[in-house]
Amino acid sequence: MRFHFYVKDCLVRSGSNPQSPEPRDIEVWEPSLRRILPPDSPRYPFLAFWLFHHLRVFRNRDYRVLFIKEGNRVVQRCCLLPPFFRYPFMRSVDLNISTWTHPDYRRSGLADRALAQAMNGSSRPSRRIWYITSETNAESMRLAERREFVFFASGRRVTTFGSRILGRFVLETLGDGTCADSLRPGFFERISDRTSEIIKRCFDLLSAAAGLIVLAPVLAALALAVRLGSRGPVLYRGLRAGRRGKPFRLLKFRTMVMNADQIGGPSSSADDPRITRLGGLLRRYKLDELPQLLNVLRGEMSLVGPRPEVLQEVLLYSEAEKRLLEVRPGITDWASIRFRNEGEILRGSADAHAAYRVKIRPEKIRLGLEYVERRSFWTDCKIIVNTLKAIRE
Repeated sequence: MRFHFYVKDCLVRSGSNPQSPEPRDIEVWEPSLRRILPPDSPRYPFLAFWLFHHLRVFRNRDYRVLFIKEGNRVVQRCCLLPPFFRYPFMRSVDLNISTWTHPDYRRSGLADRALAQAMNGSSRPSRRIWYITSETNAESMRLAERREFVFFASGRRVTTFGSRILGRFVLETLGDGTCADSLRPGFFERISDRTSEIIKRCFDLLSAAAGLIVLAPVLAALALAVRLGSRGPVLYRGLRAGRRGKPFRLLKFRTMVMNADQIGGPSSSADDPRITRLGGLLRRYKLDELPQLLNVLRGEMSLVGPRPEVLQEVLLYSEAEKRLLEVRPGITDWASIRFRNEGEILRGSADAHAAYRVKIRPEKIRLGLEYVERRSFWTDCKIIVNTLKAIRE
């Protein structure tokens, strides 16, 4: 099914009263602890909105549902919803209006009244109101035109995992007949970034906490082995650049001799004499990275993201490469999988760090920027699965 997307700019005019009360026969539902669901409404989407409201997932929190009742039966419903992952073309301050009318009342003008009242209470600077309807619903399209909405584009709904609710709307053809992809890159603002970041952070917290609990005996055994294997502390606390360039201490099981950073450079090859016997084994299976789950819990890192660099390398970033600092660094990413045998690649190099800059850094930066540009929750899941496969090889 194809859909038509209408839009209208709403600006507060002098003398207007955007918060005028609704007529007595129009009732309003807003998310609250007492009223979880509006009457006669689908349970799943409104329960999700109620939950998102109280978890403060949406930056735009002034959404509501207007409904008109005939006796105890709802005959007209008008929903003002904030943009979320289904609408990647909307801004965070925008609203999406949808209407539903009981089949017996579709020619009574109730939809027109409810839509007009909803728009009356939704005007504020820099706000756009979107109205989406199927292209076969002629009555809804006439309603949009009567309320002075402008046809913006046509598009379709993409289902995800067989669910229309989890799917999203995509624009295909603009009102002037041009392809939606021809819009300048900055038009499709990433208003869903905040929601995605919250989901990613919750996933990081749950996974890191669960990992630390489940792997506690393994971590204790490895810590004891490192302690008995060579002189020095159990953990290496290297200074790295985090999100927005903020320095933090990266935690790893120590795999080198004590004061190794004062003996050689920040990069090491497989035959580096600073690596201890146990350290080589830990590096091979990436077990030295496990303490970074603590960095994830503290919010300094994520499970998936560009690997953190030493501060000296970050100072050499070009303007384009500084985009790597927009996200939290991660324990793994595409580059970690691609260069999982980094030590072997640098083996035999007289200057391991110089060889790193030539053989690894350019592709590592490219993959990091590609992740930042196309990051999503599903991409993170794929990277985690591929990381586990790579470790087992």
